[in-house]
Amino acid sequence: MIRSSLLLCLFSFVFLVSTGQSKKVKTYGVTKRTETAVEYKDGEEVSRFTKEVRFYDKDGWWIEKTIYTSSGEKKSEEKRTFDNGDLIEEIKVDYDGSEAKDAEPPSFKSKTYQYHRGDLIVERFLSKKGQTKKEKRYNYNDFGDEVEVGTFDATGILIKKLEIEYDKRGFKVREVTSDASGKVLKEKLYSYE
Repeated sequence: MIRSSLLLCLFSFVFLVSTGQSKKVKTYGVTKRTETAVEYKDGEEVSRFTKEVRFYDKDGWWIEKTIYTSSGEKKSEEKRTFDNGDLIEEIKVDYDGSEAKDAEPPSFKSKTYQYHRGDLIVERFLSKKGQTKKEKRYNYNDFGDEVEVGTFDATGILIKKLEIEYDKRGFKVREVTSDASGKVLKEKLYSYE
């Protein structure tokens, strides 16, 4: 009985640490981040909207996140509580049900990861037979910030590319997703207060 309780506590701790805590933002006093999505069709901007707003605590952990639809309605809200750097509570409200995992049928997902000096450099998505379906390749700048992610098909042909730009303080300010020919598919802009 004590052994199973101990294992349950250990599993709960590992689960919270590995799934609940994402990377801290480089602080510099940031309290709020706003993500603006810009969508393109045939190279022309067709929409621009606030996609996500995050609020941060004094330690750099995001504690509140609201995601919006392109029409400005709330899609979901999340609130997290930390105690001495440990995540102790998460509350998520999914207004339209689109993020509810139990609303969709179970599906097979398998990934392998390859690292170099602690940085993820290749993420492979595999079929049930272990064959590569697609692959993401990651590149970093001299400061260890992710600057490019290429998505490739099973034969190694580029499908799309994500490029990430940072300001002088190391804050992410822009993400641009392009197709294989270089045509911009979408763009995200970040501002900090």
